[in-house]
Amino acid sequence: MALNYGPDRGYYHAMDRDYNPDAVMPLRQIGVSIMATKDAIQPLVAKIREGASKVEIGFMGAGKGSIFSGQITPESVDSEQRTAIRELAKINKVDLSTHATVSTGGFAGLSQRGFDENTRMQNVNEIKRAIEFAADTAQGGAITIHTDEFPRPIFNVSPKEEGLFRAHPTEETEAQFYLVDTRTGDIITAVRKNVPIQMPEWEKDEEGKIRKDTFGNPVPKYDPKARKFVLKEVGWDEVVKLTSEWNKEHPKDALAPEQMYYKQLVDSKRLQAEGERLYHMQGYDRLVESKKHMEKALALYKKLEQAAGEGKEHLKKELRTEMDAAGLVPSEEKLPTEIIKQELDQVEHQLARIQHAALSYQEQQKDYEETLKRIKPIKEVAVDKSADSMARAGVYAYQLEQEKGLNKDGKRPLFVAPENLFPERYGSHPQELKEVIITARNKMTDMLVQQGKNKSDAAKIAGDHIKATLDIGHLNTWRKYFESKPGETVAAANERFKGWILNQMEDLNKHKIIGHLHITDNFGYHDEHLTPGMGSAPIKEFVELMKKAGITDMVVEPGAQDPSKQYEALYGGWKLFGHSIYGLSAPGAKRLDWGDVQQSYFGKNNPPYFLFGDLALSEEYRGSPFWSGLGLE
Repeated sequence: MALNYGPDRGYYHAMDRDYNPDAVMPLRQIGVSIMATKDAIQPLVAKIREGASKVEIGFMGAGKGSIFSGQITPESVDSEQRTAIRELAKINKVDLSTHATVSTGGFAGLSQRGFDENTRMQNVNEIKRAIEFAADTAQGGAITIHTDEFPRPIFNVSPKEEGLFRAHPTEETEAQFYLVDTRTGDIITAVRKNVPIQMPEWEKDEEGKIRKDTFGNPVPKYDPKARKFVLKEVGWDEVVKLTSEWNKEHPKDALAPEQMYYKQLVDSKRLQAEGERLYHMQGYDRLVESKKHMEKALALYKKLEQAAGEGKEHLKKELRTEMDAAGLVPSEEKLPTEIIKQELDQVEHQLARIQHAALSYQEQQKDYEETLKRIKPIKEVAVDKSADSMARAGVYAYQLEQEKGLNKDGKRPLFVAPENLFPERYGSHPQELKEVIITARNKMTDMLVQQGKNKSDAAKIAGDHIKATLDIGHLNTWRKYFESKPGETVAAANERFKGWILNQMEDLNKHKIIGHLHITDNFGYHDEHLTPGMGSAPIKEFVELMKKAGITDMVVEPGAQDPSKQYEALYGGWKLFGHSIYGLSAPGAKRLDWGDVQQSYFGKNNPPYFLFGDLALSEEYRGSPFWSGLGLE
């Protein structure tokens, strides 16, 4: 709370008539965030002294914390410190919330190697230890986590908004789509809208249907003059058409266009592998049969050498038959057994070569077929995994809440709060945030039902323990991708963009998605964390909309301010939301404005009695009167 000790100003508080009834949000509801780097207690004390009634404690470190590098984690704060934080907040009537490490984002398990379950569980554990910290200190409220799930194009994030946003002028024609091999978690990046694929033209019958060969494969059209098969170039529009036709014929195995694109790429490799297999297999059956006759002839010759009389003549007759069948001609220079052994050895080598080559191509063919079965769009894989991670965290928060006897009145649950991050990744668009939260709530409901809860109670618990943190500054960075209409002024585009934000927020409120707010500002390009009101984000309108929906849990996040002026973030929030300065003056005097005190140097009768900004010798002199109370003169 800012104080002015001038002799001509009155002191206002909630019992006075002359407080500001037009303020957007009560001071009590406007909090501030701190980042625990080497210590969590001292930053909290500083914010309490600044007048904050809500403080969010965040962390930079992940994995093993390091106090020396300022990368501490929730686990770096021991039980005594947690007790001190809790008691400090209680004594000063300060509500706490928690921000899990900002070094971990995305809970689908996406790593440099693709989707990995170990990575996913490590990230879930980061949420869990933030939940434990929150249970010990804040004893309720939001545990914010960053949704930074996976890359995807900007232009078609929401089907209803196609063309509203664009990453660059040619994104719509050059967009890259991602697929995932669900067996390995590997990401496939081969699908690009502007890269056509080569496909064979197929022979068709009188009814226009594609002809099939004896193996069930389509028959390619052949050009006898060019002595080659006919190929055609297929662009993205044709891929979309093929996808639609496929889905009509195979509704249970419906594909996305990017899957169809990749299917055509893989099908050509699969057919190549099958062709190589068939090529190597030709004559294989004849060689196997010949080998059988050779082995039989060899056995007969061995018997012939030992036979006598009529038995010997019978063996000679049978031997001639087997020799003819094996394609062997007796030689006068070599013994028959020697000839047979030599030919048999060659046949066995031929068979081994065929087997190895054909098996290799058969394995490739099978692998291509299995790949096509298990390739899915990245969104289908990642959203399910992210939602599962959030659901597990939500169940854990509820479990700790029950064990520690928290939230007895049901007004301040300990909830996991996925936060919209940056436009380039899934989870930042309001509709994506809504989708993943609803999916996570459904999964948490199922988990609780498996633990014995009835579905209605489970759904209520899930709704209370998974709610979004909406960062208006992050949302404002979508402005750089917002497409202006032909002839539209910048001011008009800004207004239309503001309307888009507010419409999206109304939709999220309608579905009860949001539970916590982050207030930062910027000019629509990057997350600069300007003082609220100093950028272009529609913060005031946003907060008014949230207030109507009953969502008042908010913190202002510092960042761009000078290290010695971090207080400006919180005071900027107070100022933006319509609060005046509290001071000592005569009753009925004019309410102080922020300009009357903050950075106010001119028009004063008395000399200043404090140092300001870089002129101050140290922090204890900055913005405060000297102990003597005397002026600088």
